[in-house]
Amino acid sequence: MKIRKLLSVLLATLMLLTMIPSGSMFVSAAAINLSTFNSKLAEFKKSVYPEGSTYQDNPSAYGGYECFGFANQIAKYMFGSYPTKSGSAIDTINTNWKVTYGGTAVDSLVIGDIVRFNYGGYDHSIFVTSISGDNIYYCQANVPAYTNKVTYSNKMARSTLKSYVKKTLINNIVEKT
Repeated sequence: MKIRKLLSVLLATLMLLTMIPSGSMFVSAAAINLSTFNSKLAEFKKSVYPEGSTYQDNPSAYGGYECFGFANQIAKYMFGSYPTKSGSAIDTINTNWKVTYGGTAVDSLVIGDIVRFNYGGYDHSIFVTSISGDNIYYCQANVPAYTNKVTYSNKMARSTLKSYVKKTLINNIVEKT
């Protein structure tokens, strides 16, 4: 009797697995499919902050200023929440997000992650929009510094990002769980 029940469960599981379309690709940091991610990103770029626009700081709504506030705002738009309430990205972590520290975390980056690192003498935050081979594509605000300019077509080699992330212990990658 137990073997029959086990076979029944295995058969049901197998049937469910075959019903999932093979073309579905899920963004693991976001728990939304890639098509939804790309659609929401396109809408954000079109209606919230177009390329070259100026990010308006709203720390009470998005927990930070400049690049960090922008990364939190786009995360909230995409996933309904953002990771922290501090520009340092180390206090009051939202339990829907996981924080990974250090350069080795760059190897496990996924679309939708927020990365905070030391760049040219100051801390900077980016939101990962795509990954292709060794290239990480991202959006950001506040480059050049103190302009709050929003850009989307940014690309960085994984090795370059890894060198930035390794610079200080507070740097981290924050991903949606």
